[in-house]
Amino acid sequence: MSEPVRWGLLSTARINNAILDGASQSERTDVIAVASRDRGRAESYARERGIERAYGSYAGLLEDANVEVVYVPLPNSLHVEWSLRALEAGSTSCARSRCPGAWTPWSEPSTPRRVRAGC
Repeated sequence: MSEPVRWGLLSTARINNAILDGASQSERTDVIAVASRDRGRAESYARERGIERAYGSYAGLLEDANVEVVYVPLPNSLHVEWSLRALEAGSTSCARSRCPGAWTPWSEPSTPRRVRAGC
């Protein structure tokens, strides 16, 4: 069997519980990092949930080369920005719902197609 896909959570939002519950039942998924704008909150969240890495900024998590998929459970208005930042950092991005507005970055021909909305 191949190595599990390593996920990072781009906040400490309650919706993360759905990812954590699913990941705990799969040998193919490993949540290895979480970020918050408050480092103490990220560390507490990680400790309580057995996540090995905690970052005090979203950008810090995106710099972690071991994170392969970034889950973006931020407010809808931030999905495009942070999904694109994840792509630029070399990760696949997964936003929790559709991005608002008529323009979506993945409709542009020059944008990588590694963003999933509503995954």
